[in-house]
Amino acid sequence: MDKYFEADYDPATDINLPDNATDQDFDSWNVMLDNVRERNKLKQQREAELWEEEKRKERERENIKLGREKAKIAKLLGPDAEKEYQKRKKEAKRARKEETKEMIKSQVISSIDNENSSNLFQNAQPFGVAPGDESHHEEEGDGLGDLHHLQAAVNINRRTSVSAESIKPNKVTTKTIIPKSDQQKAFLQESLKKNFLFKNLQTEQYDDVLNAMNKIKVTKGKWVIEEGDDGDYFYVVDSGEFSAYIRVPATSNDFDNDVTPPASCPKEFKLKNVLDYTKGGSFGELALMYNAPRAASILAKSDSELWSVDRLTFRSILLNHTYNKRNLYDNFLSEVDLLKSLHPSERSKIADALESRSYSPNEVVISQGDTGDAFYFVEQGEADIIKNGEKVGSYKKGDYFAGQNEGFYTTEILPMFRLGFRYYACESYQHKPSAFKTIPFRQNQVQFSMQDRSPHVELSLDHRTIISNSGYRSARTSEPIRSGTYYYEVKIDKGGGVDEAHVRVGVSRREAESGAPVGYDGYSYGWRDINGHKVHLSRSQKYSDGFTTGDVVGVLVHLPINQPRKVSINKTRIPIKYKELLWFELSEYPHTKEMDLLMDYGHEDEIPIDKGRLGKKSAKGIKIPRIPGSFIEFFKNGEPVASEPAYTDLLDYLPKKKQPEGAKASKKQDLKKDLDYDDGTCGYYPMVSLYKGGQATLNPGPEFAYPPNTKHAYKPLSDRFGEFWEEMRLLDDEACAELPDVADVLIPQSIAELSGTDQQFYGTGSVDGATPTAPKPDVSSQPPEVPMQDVQMQEKQEELPDHSHQFIPNVDILNE
Repeated sequence: MDKYFEADYDPATDINLPDNATDQDFDSWNVMLDNVRERNKLKQQREAELWEEEKRKERERENIKLGREKAKIAKLLGPDAEKEYQKRKKEAKRARKEETKEMIKSQVISSIDNENSSNLFQNAQPFGVAPGDESHHEEEGDGLGDLHHLQAAVNINRRTSVSAESIKPNKVTTKTIIPKSDQQKAFLQESLKKNFLFKNLQTEQYDDVLNAMNKIKVTKGKWVIEEGDDGDYFYVVDSGEFSAYIRVPATSNDFDNDVTPPASCPKEFKLKNVLDYTKGGSFGELALMYNAPRAASILAKSDSELWSVDRLTFRSILLNHTYNKRNLYDNFLSEVDLLKSLHPSERSKIADALESRSYSPNEVVISQGDTGDAFYFVEQGEADIIKNGEKVGSYKKGDYFAGQNEGFYTTEILPMFRLGFRYYACESYQHKPSAFKTIPFRQNQVQFSMQDRSPHVELSLDHRTIISNSGYRSARTSEPIRSGTYYYEVKIDKGGGVDEAHVRVGVSRREAESGAPVGYDGYSYGWRDINGHKVHLSRSQKYSDGFTTGDVVGVLVHLPINQPRKVSINKTRIPIKYKELLWFELSEYPHTKEMDLLMDYGHEDEIPIDKGRLGKKSAKGIKIPRIPGSFIEFFKNGEPVASEPAYTDLLDYLPKKKQPEGAKASKKQDLKKDLDYDDGTCGYYPMVSLYKGGQATLNPGPEFAYPPNTKHAYKPLSDRFGEFWEEMRLLDDEACAELPDVADVLIPQSIAELSGTDQQFYGTGSVDGATPTAPKPDVSSQPPEVPMQDVQMQEKQEELPDHSHQFIPNVDILNE
């Protein structure tokens, strides 16, 4: 039956709307929920009415039957009829109880083959009990309430309940050890692995169970197990032959005449052979877990030998191992700094989730560069740490590690971009404390921005790999492309619909929302993995085949310089102090009316007539500056995915200049750009969007996995780090020079100094609890300003440690 129409189904518990669902989606869903609930309610009412009617008719039939019996007795016995009637009623009640017990016992038939046992029994509604009826009250007028209650509990197609003794951990401290040869142990271990009850036992548990098994001899014709008896032992056949029999009615003619049933078998039953056992076979495994009646009888067909173990010994071994391991795991978790703040009950839940794994000598546990997806404790033994082919350490019992053993850390000094504001790290000039300059924060390479990303996107420690388990969330690089031709790669670690994970790749302006996929609005251009569509303004168009996990997506961005870009950059910025560091808090780039109209499908005269076509100029009425000759081209594993670029004539990252109120703009001024809008950070930023477990790694170059097969000359995106921060330095110097009381000497600072590990890189702020103090350099010893092209080689020589694929949890949000 469809689950949406089951009587006990509540659709509200099964809601699974996407994160970006609209209010209209929720309203439609609520209407559907109300309709489903109403249908279920009506169905329950109909079922209850039908059941009540059936019970009423049953009571009427029973009363008629009892009335006839009472009248018959009264006619035969006269005045003593009532007394005799009560006596016979009690006798009938006892007889029916005994009959019911025998019926239950005779219907409990079990399969010896564990894989087919579930097919022999089917759930059935108990006789005399309505769905949801738990009253089982005594019926008025017939005096047979107890019998009705007993009948209501009868289900002839189900097994009887089973139970076992209560055992306290470590109650049995002495281990049972019966000497065995190595050959016997190997035989038993191989035999036990075939049984489902022993498949998940660990090595120590196997050893204890094998040591406790005792060898017994059985003569031909002896019943080792008799059906219906209480089971206490589990057996493994060492030699000889055994046959399993179940009871069948003697009237069925489906039994074996050559077997004499044991004395405990009722006369109305015969035996039917269902299975035979030879060396290596086992039976009686349920007796190790439950104190339940035997489901079959086992007969020795020849003089044989068996290995046996009793239930108390087996359960004690399992319980003690589980108890000791639970304590061991709790002790492990309590020593982890990351988990010390958890309540013991919370650590216990984690301990229950731990899984024990065994590794052979010289077997690799995790490999350098692999994605870290597990947290490890050394339960027993020792593990070596090999990095770049050399041993750098080892782990012993009680140690723990995760991923590549760099661990996770939280960032408490980082303000995330909040709505309406953006943040850049800054520090004061050494010779002019009142002036401040922008600095790169904890980076010496092109990477995903720590601040300019959705809070739901996690970063690896090298800031090159991102992952997100939410709906579409995005991250951008720290450096934009403002002009020129640049190429970069994005490796799809998980996407293409694998386990619902998806990845989108493209570029965006700073105005694009990080909580939406690239291509969502007019500020970004994207390429989808699932079908290869290109997406802009939330309109997708067939472009090429898609990409999936393992593919390397290449992006070539070309922004020509068609006119002088001399801009009047506004550098009037006031730094704020957050977590002992200085940050520029700047107003976010606002969305323009013209760009919003592109997304508004209601303004038919303000949008292109053909909504699905991309790469064409805007329709009449929406006059937005473009970059003539610009284009974006995508590659997959080094080869272009289409014969033409995905996008051409991109919308300019500088908006149209606003006219003074009341002024009438000429046609020539319609597309005039607002140059005062730029503060040096405008441009197109490489952007990656992730969905439901998607993961991607940025490779800005200069070494590419698949160099692009293109006729265009390009530069690797990695060059933008030195270029961008040199641009920022020059702009800051210009802004500083315009301030009053300018120092006579301004010390130029090269990118090589900015990207180094010197403490002045962080200013005077705190880093993970430490408070470095920047040494004041000797002004007289400062080198002359180094041109940008001369410091590029110095920058490229610096390398980050291998911290890939270790993710940073969400950081603190800057409070308003």
